[in-house]
Amino acid sequence: MNLRRRRSGWPSGPGTVRWHGLRTKVAVLLVVLVASAAALGGWLSSCLLGRWAAQTSLEQTGHMAEMLRLSVADRLARGDVAAVQQVVDRFSRHPFVLAADVHTPDGALVARALAGDLSPAVLGAAEAPVLAVTERLGPDRMWATRPVLADTDGEAALAGSIRLVVDTRSMGERLRRAQVIMGLLVFAFVLGLVPVSHYVVTLALVRPIRRLVAATGRLAEGDWSVRADDGGRDEIDALAHSFNAMAERLDRQRRLLMTTNERLEEQVRRRTADLDHANARLRADMADHQQFLCAVTHDLNAPLRNIGGMAAMALRKWRDQLPADVVNRFERIEANVVLQTDLINDLLELSRIGTRPPRPTRVDVAAVLEQVRCTFEFDLRTRNIELRIEPGLPPLYAETNHVRQVFQNLIDNAIKYMGGRPDGRIAVSCDEDERSIIFHVADNGIGIAAEDQQRIFTVFRRAAAVPPDTTGKGVGLAGVGAVARRYDGRVWVTSELGRGSVFHVAFSKERCTAPNEDATADDLCSEHSDAACHPVG
Repeated sequence: MNLRRRRSGWPSGPGTVRWHGLRTKVAVLLVVLVASAAALGGWLSSCLLGRWAAQTSLEQTGHMAEMLRLSVADRLARGDVAAVQQVVDRFSRHPFVLAADVHTPDGALVARALAGDLSPAVLGAAEAPVLAVTERLGPDRMWATRPVLADTDGEAALAGSIRLVVDTRSMGERLRRAQVIMGLLVFAFVLGLVPVSHYVVTLALVRPIRRLVAATGRLAEGDWSVRADDGGRDEIDALAHSFNAMAERLDRQRRLLMTTNERLEEQVRRRTADLDHANARLRADMADHQQFLCAVTHDLNAPLRNIGGMAAMALRKWRDQLPADVVNRFERIEANVVLQTDLINDLLELSRIGTRPPRPTRVDVAAVLEQVRCTFEFDLRTRNIELRIEPGLPPLYAETNHVRQVFQNLIDNAIKYMGGRPDGRIAVSCDEDERSIIFHVADNGIGIAAEDQQRIFTVFRRAAAVPPDTTGKGVGLAGVGAVARRYDGRVWVTSELGRGSVFHVAFSKERCTAPNEDATADDLCSEHSDAACHPVG
């Protein structure tokens, strides 16, 4: 992983982290906090400075009024009006003084000097005050009055009063200039704080997170040795410490998993070798078994055929000379030879069901049933049995011989165990569920007891209630079960004594349905199929 990813901004998009966004947000937050604090401090400072300026103006006005009182006291006591006017004129030339006047104790004007645009009407009449007063006269002016006392015969007597009007606009203008300068300084401070805060946030927050994310990316790419720097004591270092602990645990779990996988792979290799060896032995045993069955079949059939042939030849030559009981015995020998030969062939065919490689094709079940009907046409007609085949039976992908063997054995079984009923009926139908195609072969024969309904699918096992003169070898139903298991299905029966039987054969849809075959009400379909059930070629 390249740790020198774009410094000016990391990739943007869904699921990515924009570090410049975090940095900018924190920096802006710091600037806003500092600017708010500075603005609040400036406002408080301005308020305090305004109060200080007002207090200073009051004090300066009072001082100037006191100086004017002291300057005119002796002159006013002597009655020197010209001297008093000179003092008033000299005070009026002060840049802050707007008006100055002196009055007698009865309020008569002694001297006055006006400056600026102040109108005499604003001053009005004045009385000789007995207290010193300093007050504001409008937003930009302030006035002060002082009594003038004179020493007469050792006693202080009221000689008159003075009044002084001072302009405070210059003080306000200096105050406003000071406020503007302060605001500019605060703005410059906040403006300079932006890059500083940006750098501080980058150094203290963004860079550690970048390093942690880079370590996370390397860990995700398989670098299990990567660790984050967790030498500090803040929250990011605590997060880095947690990341390191997680990486350690992941590394331990990875090593443990690799060890376990290696152990499992070794076990799988050993088990696979054992299975291959067992399969080879099983195939060899099955081949030997098949050869043995073929040899046994040939060795058993050969003497039986010889015995049957000699019995038949003896009957053809000497039937008329032999006693009736001897002829009967020769006929029984022929019948038993045929029975035993058929039994041996059935057993051989039963053993081959699960050993031969499958050759499935699309089997028209209805056509197979019509062939079976033709096979048993003589038995059906002579015993007055009706065979009904439900229309629209679905096709199967299987071996034709297997399907024929199933229905031939079931219908043959139904005919054999129909009993003496004059109105025998056999019905073949079909339905399906989510996993299976189920065929039903129902009859109204002698039925099967509940305790015999499992054993009849075992070789050479027949129901206990079967009449003794009923032909059969006990192999057919076992063959039906073997074929059903061949196609991941099963066979079972529902029956009651004297009320007929229904044999059910289920074939797996996954094994016996053609791939990509459209499903209709009368034709099966399944997207799942097994290679063993695909049509050859």
